Amino acid sequence: MTLKTILDVTITTLTPLHIGNGQELRRDFDYVTHQGQTWVLNADAFLAHLQRPDGSFDERILGRPAAELLESKDFRRDSGFFRYVLPGQPRSQGYGAVLRVQYKDAFDKPYIPGSSLKGALRTILAWHGFQARGMRLDVNDLRGSRSWAGQGLEREIFGKNPNYDLLRAMQVADSASQNADRLQIINAQVFTGSEKTGAPIELEAVRNDTVFKTTIILDDFLHGDMAERELRFGNRWQWLEELPAIAQHYGREIVAEEIAWYRARNYTNVATFYQRLLNVLEQGKLGKNSFLLQIGWGGGWPSKTIGKPLQADKRAWEELLGNKRLSPARFRRQRGDVFPKSRRAVAVKDQPAAPMGWCLVELKKREE
Repeated sequence: MTLKTILDVTITTLTPLHIGNGQELRRDFDYVTHQGQTWVLNADAFLAHLQRPDGSFDERILGRPAAELLESKDFRRDSGFFRYVLPGQPRSQGYGAVLRVQYKDAFDKPYIPGSSLKGALRTILAWHGFQARGMRLDVNDLRGSRSWAGQGLEREIFGKNPNYDLLRAMQVADSASQNADRLQIINAQVFTGSEKTGAPIELEAVRNDTVFKTTIILDDFLHGDMAERELRFGNRWQWLEELPAIAQHYGREIVAEEIAWYRARNYTNVATFYQRLLNVLEQGKLGKNSFLLQIGWGGGWPSKTIGKPLQADKRAWEELLGNKRLSPARFRRQRGDVFPKSRRAVAVKDQPAAPMGWCLVELKKREE
């Protein structure tokens, strides 16, 4: 018996990918725009430039934004005043407008955290496990707040606590970094199909056709007889071995739903994109160890929960959505309304142009 199985993973972005690190940059203070580009300030270097020899500052510059202190000659990549420069610029022109920051390493190079990839894979396996184990939604079994309401369902699928969780056997590494020139500015919005659209959401994002490399390690020791007597993974271990096939099945269902949602609201561009994805999935154009996956910001509620199987029992589903303590929906929702009613997408002229975060994932078993 081998102690581990190593899978080499290649992730290719199909649409812009944003995985936020929780930080925000403010226009004119942390970043400035110049000649159609976004220049992210190196605050330490710029402050050092403004200091007098004795370490003091001219009082006239205190409290003023960087945009007012920079001169045209400063906008050079070798000036030392900027950490990196991105093509494009946020649509919001307001003073202090926020730009959400992409996950990057210490050298400002983007990468995919292993936790983000594993979280997306966990969603797929939860979707599969809910159905494979014949589970049903019962609002009376849900506990706590809406953030933790599904914890009981998740434990029934994966294991009673983290020590017994099936995915303790799956170790997902952070990807290798890509160059900063693979980043761009994305203007996104929330769309509902009504004439009124959400406020602009400005993001740093990884470009299409960017390739990331990482690894997934399956701890085969936890599949051995001795571990099985305690952990009792049983046939759930097959979920890990059959992950690409499960993910392809999941992808077909999600993509079909997205086509229907966008078509119903006459958002043709995005509906056409999803139709191309569905054609790839239904025509068997992916290899048996490849699948499509939505990662990071933009997938919304379906990409972070069991999703569709919860809605199989319409009565229980409406009961959940109507529960003020547990419901993932806003309270303005009326009984029978579609949930979720909105989508986040790249915006061009207040119309959705592309969804966020779709990637092609390819697995290859490493031969020892």
